[in-house]
Amino acid sequence: MLPTLLRLLPAPGLEGRADSSRTASGRLLLFLAIFLFNSAVALHAQTIHGIVLSSGSSVPIPNAMVVLLSLDGAPTATGLTDASGRFSISAPRPGSYRMRVERVGYESTLTAPVQLGSGETLRYTIHADARPVSLDGIVVRGRRRCVPNPAEGAQTLHLWEEARKTLNMVRWTENSAPFQYRIRRFQRELDPQRLRVLRERTSTLVEARGNPFVSYPPDSLAAHGYAKLSMSESVYYAPDAAVLLSSAFLDRHCFRAVASERPGEIGLAFQPIRRSPLPDVYGVLWLTTHPVGLRSIEYGYTGLPVTLPKDRAGGQLEFERLSSGAWIVRRWRIRMPRFAEQSLRWKGALTTTRLVLKGLEEEGGEILDVLTGTGGPLDTATVNLTGSVYDSIAGRPLPHAAVSLAGTDYQAVTGADGSFRMTRVPEGLYTVTFSHPVLDSLGFVPEGHPIEISRGRAARVSLAIPPLASIRAAGCATKAGSQGGVLHGTIFEEAEVLPIPAARVVVSRARGGIVEQMTDTLGRYVFCDMPTGTPLSVYAELAGRQSLVARLTLVDGAPRELKLHILLAGKQVTMPDGRTVLLRTPLQVHGVVRGEPGMIPLAGARIRIIGQDTVELRTNSKGGFSAASVLPGRYRIEVDAEGYQPHRAGLILNASSVADVEIRLHPVGRDADL
Repeated sequence: MLPTLLRLLPAPGLEGRADSSRTASGRLLLFLAIFLFNSAVALHAQTIHGIVLSSGSSVPIPNAMVVLLSLDGAPTATGLTDASGRFSISAPRPGSYRMRVERVGYESTLTAPVQLGSGETLRYTIHADARPVSLDGIVVRGRRRCVPNPAEGAQTLHLWEEARKTLNMVRWTENSAPFQYRIRRFQRELDPQRLRVLRERTSTLVEARGNPFVSYPPDSLAAHGYAKLSMSESVYYAPDAAVLLSSAFLDRHCFRAVASERPGEIGLAFQPIRRSPLPDVYGVLWLTTHPVGLRSIEYGYTGLPVTLPKDRAGGQLEFERLSSGAWIVRRWRIRMPRFAEQSLRWKGALTTTRLVLKGLEEEGGEILDVLTGTGGPLDTATVNLTGSVYDSIAGRPLPHAAVSLAGTDYQAVTGADGSFRMTRVPEGLYTVTFSHPVLDSLGFVPEGHPIEISRGRAARVSLAIPPLASIRAAGCATKAGSQGGVLHGTIFEEAEVLPIPAARVVVSRARGGIVEQMTDTLGRYVFCDMPTGTPLSVYAELAGRQSLVARLTLVDGAPRELKLHILLAGKQVTMPDGRTVLLRTPLQVHGVVRGEPGMIPLAGARIRIIGQDTVELRTNSKGGFSAASVLPGRYRIEVDAEGYQPHRAGLILNASSVADVEIRLHPVGRDADL
């Protein structure tokens, strides 16, 4: 196995080692020299003490960044205004300077040049522009040209300025804010095909460093690439704020505005200007339009030895504004492919070798709490999102539904009462989506629900699976030119115990004319654009057996459900994938039970599969279980483990089922948040 390393978090100052032969007197002389030098610099420092007021008024502006610029525009020092709008900046040397006041979401203000003499202290008042920035006027039509510099296009410049402000605030927080962080870190090994978590290790710790997410120096990345791959190890580097703001990055990447599928969001895509043998990065900076700010960065890799889908290599950074005005990287992750050599042979002889994807590793983390320098809690600009999911088909709340905010890692699972809770969601516009095996079986994807998260307002959303007739009708409505009646249903064997796939469903009119179709793997069918107001005859047949004939009349705007039954015990059936199976042939059910958080395999969990046959078993040391000789049909699966909430769910096994189950349990007394 090739070890894959993540170069995100090198500890500052630990890359070199002190010379153990240095004497104590040598260290003392070095300390005195540094102290005297710094004292001399401090005595002759050039300082500006100022205040930032809103233009046309005397209202102070807190949490604004003041950047000291040389006359050629190069930043030399930065400061953040306090609650009364005051700031203090020291210039590195005497000379002429300008100051630029920046606020994310507002127009910037540039002052006239000021002259600073050696050791001079200047008091200055800045009247800053209070006009908010709008990104609503940016409309993306088609694929626009990727410009080499974000300042060369009006749209890219507008987007880059707001992204740059956020990144500058992140850098200031990293270098100047006296924060501590309580951080959860994780390391995962993923199935490279299905992206399932195979193994995971998590840890929670408090770090006092200014930045829990650090990349590699920009010049080194430009010279050596964003990945170092060899047969002994693979090392991947991710871009942080310092990299994205550097000239080394801006000189080698072009930018263009891109549209987003999420409401209230627009993107600034970047990619390498020219192809290079070195691994590079591409991606999108996603900005929210209300309020304006940089929400996240998604990135992937170019120049890897094997061409991979986007979700196999890359990562994401999520940003958040704190109540103090500082910005932090709230969450980060990186997915790293691992390659291996594969021998190619022809008639037994070795012809050549090639690199193939061997595995995937993922590392990342999340800041759970931001603490002050003394360890006290710091209020953050986040909100708890609560809600519920209802199953209109069954007429009851829907447990075990996976609720998420589209395009983010925010997720939660509904409890037994259908409710869910997401904690510490940053302000912004989101789209709430949910999934559930019931929806998968119906082939139905519900539309996302837009919601705005803002401080001071309760954030709650109600979601639901619509009635079955509405789902089937919606499926017909998506077909071009579809009109008329809708007939849908399921074909069962015996008393609605086992759905029958690959059955032939026939609909005939009294005046002639026949339409037919085959049921899917779950025994379902749906006819669109059917005649209304005229009698229809419907039956199903399979393997020489036929259901009773049903007679009905469809009405406009009222989808009709019809269930039919065929007695097929012991019959051979050809499945849609070409397999020939014997209905009622015993199946094998196997799977794994994991505990949240951390996806920990749970050994000794008690499992009961209850139905026409009841099976009881316990998980092994790896959380796995296997039950042989289970007849197809409807079952209820119950899972219990000490210290975890019990799991109760329905389970349908038929001749086309892949009886592979993964069950996640949540600790007792905790919300079912992922």
